[in-house]
Amino acid sequence: MDLLRVAGEIAEREGKLEVTEDCIRKASERVESSRIEDALRSLPIQNKLILLTASRFPEGTNTGDLYMAYEGLARRVGLEALTQRRVSGILAELDLLGLVEAAVVSKGRRGRTKRIGLVIDSETLTKVMSEDSQLLSLL
Repeated sequence: MDLLRVAGEIAEREGKLEVTEDCIRKASERVESSRIEDALRSLPIQNKLILLTASRFPEGTNTGDLYMAYEGLARRVGLEALTQRRVSGILAELDLLGLVEAAVVSKGRRGRTKRIGLVIDSETLTKVMSEDSQLLSLL
Protein backbone atom coordinates (compact mmCIF):
# COMPACT_ATOMS: atom_id res chain seq x y z
CA MET A 1 0.00 0.00 0.00
CA ASP A 2 2.83 2.37 0.89
CA LEU A 3 4.44 1.71 -2.47
CA LEU A 4 1.29 2.65 -4.37
CA ARG A 5 0.70 5.74 -2.20
CA VAL A 6 4.26 6.99 -2.71
CA ALA A 7 4.12 6.21 -6.45
CA GLY A 8 0.90 8.23 -6.69
CA GLU A 9 2.51 11.15 -4.84
CA ILE A 10 5.52 11.04 -7.18
CA ALA A 11 3.27 10.98 -10.27
CA GLU A 12 1.27 13.91 -8.89
CA ARG A 13 4.42 15.93 -8.14
CA GLU A 14 5.70 15.29 -11.64
CA GLY A 15 2.38 16.41 -13.15
CA LYS A 16 1.50 13.00 -14.61
CA LEU A 17 -2.08 11.85 -15.00
CA GLU A 18 -1.23 8.22 -14.27
CA VAL A 19 1.32 6.22 -12.31
CA THR A 20 4.08 4.96 -14.60
CA GLU A 21 6.68 2.24 -14.13
CA ASP A 22 9.23 4.98 -13.51
CA CYS A 23 7.08 6.35 -10.66
CA ILE A 24 6.86 2.88 -9.15
CA ARG A 25 10.64 2.39 -9.40
CA LYS A 26 11.28 5.73 -7.66
CA ALA A 27 8.69 4.90 -5.01
CA SER A 28 10.25 1.49 -4.41
CA GLU A 29 13.66 3.09 -3.83
CA ARG A 30 12.16 5.64 -1.45
CA VAL A 31 10.17 3.04 0.54
CA GLU A 32 13.20 0.72 0.80
CA SER A 33 15.42 3.59 1.93
CA SER A 34 12.88 4.55 4.58
CA ARG A 35 12.70 0.94 5.81
CA ILE A 36 16.49 0.75 6.15
CA GLU A 37 16.66 4.10 7.97
CA ASP A 38 13.97 2.96 10.42
CA ALA A 39 15.84 -0.30 11.04
CA LEU A 40 19.09 1.60 11.68
CA ARG A 41 17.43 4.02 14.09
CA SER A 42 16.01 1.18 16.18
CA LEU A 43 19.36 -0.59 16.68
CA PRO A 44 21.13 -0.54 20.06
CA ILE A 45 24.25 1.64 20.32
CA GLN A 46 26.68 -1.32 20.15
CA ASN A 47 25.07 -2.57 16.92
CA LYS A 48 25.35 0.91 15.42
CA LEU A 49 29.00 1.06 16.44
CA ILE A 50 29.67 -2.30 14.76
CA LEU A 51 28.00 -1.04 11.56
CA LEU A 52 30.10 2.12 11.68
CA THR A 53 33.19 -0.02 12.09
CA ALA A 54 32.22 -2.13 9.06
CA SER A 55 31.78 1.07 7.04
CA ARG A 56 35.49 1.82 7.60
CA PHE A 57 36.30 -1.15 5.34
CA PRO A 58 34.78 -0.32 1.93
CA GLU A 59 36.17 -3.52 0.37
CA GLY A 60 35.05 -5.66 3.29
CA THR A 61 37.14 -7.27 6.03
CA ASN A 62 37.36 -10.32 8.23
CA THR A 63 35.94 -10.60 11.73
CA GLY A 64 39.33 -10.31 13.47
CA ASP A 65 40.27 -7.01 11.83
CA LEU A 66 36.75 -5.67 12.29
CA TYR A 67 36.85 -6.56 15.99
CA MET A 68 40.17 -4.78 16.55
CA ALA A 69 38.86 -1.64 14.83
CA TYR A 70 35.60 -1.90 16.82
CA GLU A 71 37.51 -2.02 20.13
CA GLY A 72 39.31 1.21 19.24
CA LEU A 73 36.10 3.00 18.30
CA ALA A 74 34.36 1.77 21.46
CA ARG A 75 37.16 3.27 23.57
CA ARG A 76 36.92 6.56 21.67
CA VAL A 77 33.24 6.97 22.50
CA GLY A 78 33.57 5.68 26.07
CA LEU A 79 31.74 2.38 25.64
CA GLU A 80 32.89 -0.95 27.01
CA ALA A 81 33.80 -3.25 24.12
CA LEU A 82 31.81 -6.44 23.79
CA THR A 83 33.51 -9.82 23.49
CA GLN A 84 34.52 -11.06 20.07
CA ARG A 85 31.93 -13.82 20.35
CA ARG A 86 29.15 -11.28 21.03
CA VAL A 87 30.28 -9.10 18.12
CA SER A 88 30.11 -12.16 15.85
CA GLY A 89 26.56 -12.76 17.07
CA ILE A 90 25.59 -9.16 16.35
CA LEU A 91 27.13 -9.45 12.87
CA ALA A 92 24.91 -12.49 12.27
CA GLU A 93 21.86 -10.44 13.35
CA LEU A 94 22.87 -7.56 11.07
CA ASP A 95 23.30 -10.07 8.25
CA LEU A 96 19.75 -11.32 8.81
CA LEU A 97 18.49 -7.72 8.69
CA GLY A 98 20.25 -7.26 5.34
CA LEU A 99 22.54 -4.49 6.61
CA VAL A 100 25.80 -6.41 6.22
CA GLU A 101 26.87 -9.45 4.28
CA ALA A 102 28.73 -12.07 6.30
CA ALA A 103 30.09 -14.95 4.25
CA VAL A 104 32.27 -17.74 5.62
CA VAL A 105 35.54 -17.98 3.69
CA SER A 106 37.86 -20.98 3.84
CA LYS A 107 41.56 -20.20 4.35
CA GLY A 108 42.71 -23.78 3.74
CA ARG A 109 45.05 -24.92 6.50
CA ARG A 110 44.62 -21.65 8.36
CA GLY A 111 40.95 -22.37 9.03
CA ARG A 112 37.88 -20.33 8.20
CA THR A 113 36.83 -16.75 8.79
CA LYS A 114 33.84 -14.57 8.03
CA ARG A 115 34.18 -11.94 5.36
CA ILE A 116 32.12 -8.91 6.42
CA GLY A 117 30.89 -6.27 3.99
CA LEU A 118 28.47 -3.39 4.42
CA VAL A 119 25.41 -3.78 2.18
CA ILE A 120 23.74 -0.42 2.78
CA ASP A 121 25.14 2.74 1.25
CA SER A 122 27.40 4.82 3.47
CA GLU A 123 25.35 8.01 2.93
CA THR A 124 22.28 6.44 4.54
CA LEU A 125 24.40 5.10 7.39
CA THR A 126 26.05 8.48 8.00
CA LYS A 127 22.70 10.28 7.87
CA VAL A 128 21.12 8.05 10.52
CA MET A 129 24.23 7.73 12.72
CA SER A 130 24.64 11.51 12.84
CA GLU A 131 21.35 11.61 14.76
CA ASP A 132 23.02 9.73 17.64
CA SER A 133 25.04 12.17 19.79
CA GLN A 134 27.28 9.39 21.14
CA LEU A 135 28.47 8.45 17.67
CA LEU A 136 28.67 11.96 16.19
CA SER A 137 32.40 12.28 16.96
CA LEU A 138 33.18 9.21 14.82
CA LEU A 139 31.63 10.57 11.63
